Amino acid sequence: MAAALVALAVGAAAGAQGDEPRIVHVFAERYDAFPAAVQMRNRTLVIAFRTGAGHIGDDGKIMVARSRDGGKTWSPSLAVDAPGIDDRTSDGLTQLRDGTLILTFFQLVWAPDHSSNEARGFFVTSRSGGRTWSRARPVTIRRSPWVALYGRIVELRDRTLLQPAYILDNDELVSVLLQSKNRGKSWSVRSTLARAHNETSVLPLTQRRFLAFMRGSHSVPWISQVVSRDAGKTWSAPRRIFPEGASPDALRLKNGHLLLCVSDRTANPGVRCHVSADGKAWSAGKLIKRGTNADMGYPSSVQLGDGSIFTAYYNDAWHIDAAIYRERFLRD
Repeated sequence: MAAALVALAVGAAAGAQGDEPRIVHVFAERYDAFPAAVQMRNRTLVIAFRTGAGHIGDDGKIMVARSRDGGKTWSPSLAVDAPGIDDRTSDGLTQLRDGTLILTFFQLVWAPDHSSNEARGFFVTSRSGGRTWSRARPVTIRRSPWVALYGRIVELRDRTLLQPAYILDNDELVSVLLQSKNRGKSWSVRSTLARAHNETSVLPLTQRRFLAFMRGSHSVPWISQVVSRDAGKTWSAPRRIFPEGASPDALRLKNGHLLLCVSDRTANPGVRCHVSADGKAWSAGKLIKRGTNADMGYPSSVQLGDGSIFTAYYNDAWHIDAAIYRERFLRD
């Protein structure tokens, strides 16, 4: 764990006043990837992520790193480790209204020859700001035994929890929205967003109007957008907004503008972010971090107290970093 406590690499986290993003090194130990970030109400930054020997494998475990000084220093600890199973984070870290942190994840259980796998959803909670975590509780549904959770939970006014997920249905990946009306004791499918899509980020704009952004399920993935006007019970037909992109993460900024960051896995790989005033028209997009290979990304963003944006991701050396920048950088 000697390499686990890493300080800020370039500049101070609260500064971020220049045009170019400033890079924070969070964790570097093995193959560290798939971060999920949240800023708690006391301004503590918490990032959950997977660490293991490679992109997939039977030794994946989930770590949590906390920072109480705006990202200058980080304290890592173990959150989930099921021996012999690949525990995988999925941009699923949220602080509920009562202050509880809830972290959703899934386990991949591989056949001995790695020809197939099973995906099983789970969640853990923390009432100590991420220092300690509950036992893992399953997220199961009748529609499919194969469930991969991705994206932040949405908590409705009546305390219903909504969780984006993708399931395997007739050998096709399908983006769905799960719901629990009893704080995670049981789950059901609230709606289907689209077939042939997987990783999904759901962004509520009002109590009833939601946007969702999905990764297309092909060798060259794209990003689709759908709209709901009934709190995620039904959705519009998918509209392809970017011809390339993976692992979307959406955030509503304090000025009402929308931020959408994706993994760019083209010949010019990196983490690409877009902004929109209304979710109808998007900026061309700009790389907040360039890479030397396509195995990087999975952004997860929060907005800091000074208005700057903090986007965690895994870099092209397969460690956890974050970029701190202003919205104006994406518009230049």
